[in-house]
Amino acid sequence: MTLILQEADVLWLRSPLIKLNPSNELTISCNVLSDGQSGSYLHGGGIFFLKANAISLEFFKYWKLTKFMFPNDPAEESLCNTIKARQDAADLYGFRAQLVNTSYFGGFCQPSKNMLREAYTIQANCCDDLESKVHDLRIVLGDWIRFRNHASGVNALDKMDLRWPLKCSTRNYT
Repeated sequence: MTLILQEADVLWLRSPLIKLNPSNELTISCNVLSDGQSGSYLHGGGIFFLKANAISLEFFKYWKLTKFMFPNDPAEESLCNTIKARQDAADLYGFRAQLVNTSYFGGFCQPSKNMLREAYTIQANCCDDLESKVHDLRIVLGDWIRFRNHASGVNALDKMDLRWPLKCSTRNYT
């Protein structure tokens, strides 16, 4: 059995299924964020693919235990951090994880000029409230529709930029 989970503020532009590797226990999108004080860290990018099996179950038990044993450890704040910082434990369990490129699973925290051409999903992260998320996701959807309508003209695509985020802030993020 496999699960594909996503946060509610993720907009699919294309089907991300071709970027999710079924041979791994976990494929997860991770954004690099900065809190302005202790440096940058990895944060879940809104979508992940999980193979439900004994290996995954044991690794998640381990993660829950480490979060309990080390409550102030920044490596345990997000699953992305845990996988990167505890690769030795993942290897010990046989837990194969892939952190996917944010150019394919992007978000407002890490805007990219090529998102319309490359992104499969875009998350409304770096937003303080639901109203801002909906506002800026509507702008992305409008840009996506314009992009798709002009997709046949190669020169037109070169001039298409995203107009967001307007209400969602990218300050304090890398």
